[in-house]
Amino acid sequence: MRQTTTWQLGRNNLVLGFNFFPDNLFHAARMEGIRRFARLGGWTVEFFTPQDVPAAAIRQLLARRRPVGCLVECSRPNDAPPYVMPTPGLFGDTPVVYVDPQTTQERRRIRHAAALISDNAAIARMAFRELSADHPPAYAAVPYVRPCRWSVERVATFRALCAEDGKRCLVFPYRIGEKLDDRQKRLACWLAALPRNCAVFAINDRIAWEVSRAFRDARRAIPRTATLVGVDGNDKWPDAMPSRISSVKLDFGNSGYLAASLLASRMTDHATRGMTTAATRMTNRAMRGMTPAAYAANDDALRAKDEIPSLPPEVASSLPPKAVRHCAGGASSLPPQATSSLPPKAVRHCAEGASSLPKAAAADSAVATFGPLCVLRRESTRGRGRRDPRILEAAEMIRREASEGLTVAALAKRFGCSRRLFEIRFREAMGHSALDEILHVRLSHAQTLLAHGDMPVAAVADFCGFGSERQMRRVFLASTGMSPREWRKTNFM
Repeated sequence: MRQTTTWQLGRNNLVLGFNFFPDNLFHAARMEGIRRFARLGGWTVEFFTPQDVPAAAIRQLLARRRPVGCLVECSRPNDAPPYVMPTPGLFGDTPVVYVDPQTTQERRRIRHAAALISDNAAIARMAFRELSADHPPAYAAVPYVRPCRWSVERVATFRALCAEDGKRCLVFPYRIGEKLDDRQKRLACWLAALPRNCAVFAINDRIAWEVSRAFRDARRAIPRTATLVGVDGNDKWPDAMPSRISSVKLDFGNSGYLAASLLASRMTDHATRGMTTAATRMTNRAMRGMTPAAYAANDDALRAKDEIPSLPPEVASSLPPKAVRHCAGGASSLPPQATSSLPPKAVRHCAEGASSLPKAAAADSAVATFGPLCVLRRESTRGRGRRDPRILEAAEMIRREASEGLTVAALAKRFGCSRRLFEIRFREAMGHSALDEILHVRLSHAQTLLAHGDMPVAAVADFCGFGSERQMRRVFLASTGMSPREWRKTNFM
């Protein structure tokens, strides 16, 4: 059972969220993750759009409501009006966490604040695994319409993976300020020149929609002549969408939970520093009027009691008081609230000895990441082979019943053909075997249960349709390189 008392820090337990758009699908999922954490911590959460509270009015709102912490959403929907992102200075002493900063400029503006960012390398790796299943002769990537940090990182990782696979990766060049119609025509010409059966990585679902339209304009069918994967996991496509696009689904719900968890850590650390400061003031008042000899004797007695060796002045000035107290004992004695306030480099230096800790090591911001959840496999990556409606129906059946113990032999029997013929037709249409599809669905279901609940591993294996815990362990090791228990420790929310 998780402890929630450390999150309840007094006052009104009010947390304010800024720049959230409730009508946006991804923002709504993130807000629900924040509310889920708030229920555990006894918080009251209020969300505001930029129209409700512009950046200039934040200080007045904080003075009036006196929240214990704030969350600032940095990403915004494509159709949202532009707004000015509030800087950390507007929040004063109130702990604040920035969620998913999009551009390098935003990262610079909040470089001294805690932030939750997307794991763009993991996103690109998952997209590459999906696209490489058909062993394409070449790869292509379509970045965002303008240079953004997340777009650049995803494309760079994808190109590196293509190079490791011994294949080239063509990247569509962007032009700043280009009109949408001109870009669409140029994109159609560029896609028409790609090699047949090329695998295309679109940087997000919006770009994937543009790529799909451009393929249609270039008279190239998906997935017969090319495969396509986007990012975000958008389920609300326009009616004119030529084909449903496979997408790397991001874990927006857990990103909200992680952001709230990071804020709770900052709030706890903030309260600890406040209590340390108050104790220091009380001690100073008690020692006023003491002679230098009495003061030195008292200081020596305290050091002998706690057995804390002296720290160099430059180290002591760069760390909060509680972190300084524990650094002398090595990183293993650092409490969770102290390690959460230090970057990995600072913790590593603590293990080597406080004297090796560089100046201002604790000045860096705390950064957490959230990654992809799974691949939503749709028509754009269902293979380049013959389009058999029965195989597509079988794929949907697998998604519904894989966790109920569905087998390849049972599927073949339902469709009135031999198992070998069914497997040949399935691989031709989908680009991978029916067993791979079943294991993929079971693995995704198991990961969701392990990350969000306390169900025992053996029960998860049984619930997701694995024959035994040993079989689920083999699948996890083959897919993630970790056992189910190791994966839970790394990804538990």
